Amino acid sequence: MIIFVAICDDDEMIISQIDSFLIEISNKLNVKFVVDDFITGEKLCESIESGTHYDIIFLDIGLPKINGIEVGRIIREKHNNELVSIVYISAEQSHSMQLFEIRPMNFLVKPLDIHKLEKAIKTYLRLTDFWSGVFTFKVKHDIYKVQVKDIMYLESMKKEVILYKYDGSIHKFYGSMKKIYEEQLKKYNFLPIHASFLVNYGYVEVFEYEQLTLISGEVLPISNKNRKTIREMLFTIEMRGSSGH
Repeated sequence: MIIFVAICDDDEMIISQIDSFLIEISNKLNVKFVVDDFITGEKLCESIESGTHYDIIFLDIGLPKINGIEVGRIIREKHNNELVSIVYISAEQSHSMQLFEIRPMNFLVKPLDIHKLEKAIKTYLRLTDFWSGVFTFKVKHDIYKVQVKDIMYLESMKKEVILYKYDGSIHKFYGSMKKIYEEQLKKYNFLPIHASFLVNYGYVEVFEYEQLTLISGEVLPISNKNRKTIREMLFTIEMRGSSGH
């Protein structure tokens, strides 16, 4: 899947920085970005007016002439576009009420950080059907289905498996973690970090040698037995995919 991105900032160094970050994120998450760069809100509006489609717009608030807030209003109201995800960027944090009516997906404060940008991209991926697929499990005689993209991690406690979803809900059922991984979740970049934990790569914020931290703040252990395998899997995930633009 290709994600079409617009970057609009009057500072060409910021544009170059985001371009560079997106190349790294592209390789890591195995997604392809097609990027258009703009240094004025007018040029971005002209591109949208001509029918160019964007999935995500990184939009500076402090643009000259037509500022980012006004560009956002044009996108939402004039073009009636509620689908494009707008990520505002600014050196200030004092625009929250003005931005509320434009319904941005995220707000990044300068100086920019690749980890925060990656988190914004992961949010977009979760809000769309990019990580499609359905995980099925059985409770007694009933069969349940859960979107793979909504699963944050699974935990095994004796013979019972607990499935934790991003929205905070959980499901409990009986099953084998090894079988679950091999038959359903391996192809979706789930990481067997421990005999008791199977983690969705897309929800991991920090990897360390002995543990990882999820975007929810939860810290899970990486077993000594699995560390080498996990490092190899991470290397494969991060190195594969396209080169970005």
